Amino acid sequence: MEIVFEPDLQDGEEAAALVRELSMILERLGTCSCKMDEGALRVDANISVHKKGSPLGVRTEVKNIGSVRAVAHAIQFEIDRQVEVLESGGSVVNETRLWDAQCRQTQPMRDKEEKQVIIL
Repeated sequence: MEIVFEPDLQDGEEAAALVRELSMILERLGTCSCKMDEGALRVDANISVHKKGSPLGVRTEVKNIGSVRAVAHAIQFEIDRQVEVLESGGSVVNETRLWDAQCRQTQPMRDKEEKQVIIL
């Protein structure tokens, strides 16, 4: 099952609260155990920053976030990272990143701009 939300969350804590509430609903319905530590529920977060009143910026996707706490930390880290990139005159790259819980930062996985090659 995949559930997609509109881009209207403000920060990591708000996203974590949404995941907690969604988990309670799914557990109550009996559709999912929502045991993130067992891989029953994973979060992929698309993050972009922008100034109020302007369009959304370039987004990055943070894949396979495995706990509610990690959702809050990963999203907040990525918001702060993107703001820092933009304020230093750089450009945010449309890419897929992963959350490294030990280092408490996102790491690049792959660029979304280029065609992905799968080797079997």
